[in-house]
Amino acid sequence: MFLQIAEVRTDQIDRVLADIVDAETIWRHATVGRRTGVTERFYADRDVPGRYFAVNEFPSYELAMQNSNLAETSALAERVGALVEVPSFWNLDLLLDMRTDEFDGLAHAVVRVFASGEVDPTLFTDDVIFDINVPNWRFQVKGRAEAERVLTESVHEGNDVESWRTVTTANGLVLEVVTRGRGEHGGMSRQLCLVGLDRGRVASVVVYCTGSWDRDMEAQHQAEAPMIEPGFV
Repeated sequence: MFLQIAEVRTDQIDRVLADIVDAETIWRHATVGRRTGVTERFYADRDVPGRYFAVNEFPSYELAMQNSNLAETSALAERVGALVEVPSFWNLDLLLDMRTDEFDGLAHAVVRVFASGEVDPTLFTDDVIFDINVPNWRFQVKGRAEAERVLTESVHEGNDVESWRTVTTANGLVLEVVTRGRGEHGGMSRQLCLVGLDRGRVASVVVYCTGSWDRDMEAQHQAEAPMIEPGFV
């Protein structure tokens, strides 16, 4: 990841924010399909009145430069620059992201639960909530013991994880998992999980599951609705 940070100084922040929102809205509409930023945030310095920071995140330096070279970006910068003083500007390359490493470890732990039904006792908070949505049914359980019981019962003879991917959010994960049962029928199922985290533990999981497709169902699906992009895009 790559960050562009601009220090901004003004004593008329309400008017400036209104103008920035208007300018950004025009810019966003004009650059659909061409802008490359991931996030755009504006922060106030709690310790220094009148000091603010505009923080823009990009996948890479090259994509940030591509974004900066848009004519619309130059026009936006000129308009904002007329409103505020910008004494400092930083370009920052990401070297280490401890949060992402931690979240990746938690994602692996959740995937292992889907495979084996065995739960690391430190994985869930004491009051973890599971909201489970399966075809034609929905139920919830609360508490670590109940969550572990439901997970253990659902796995039966164990599953093989055929594929999975995860996306981090501000306070958790979106996890997509494809598993296949090891039993006689070897049913395949897909789960989409919204995982909420609290101080390094899983505090909530909302699961949307297709249910188990047996081999006959998979064959019917392949014949009648073959995938354009097999697996994950």
